[in-house]
Amino acid sequence: MITTIDIALYIGFFMVAFGLSAMIFNGHQNAND
Repeated sequence: MITTIDIALYIGFFMVAFGLSAMIFNGHQNAND
């Protein structure tokens, strides 16, 4: 059974993971440049 809270946590987790990966990727790009 999926609840609204489960969906909110799922989306929040992906947003945080995507944000961290984007920060790391940008950091490497700036370091290489």
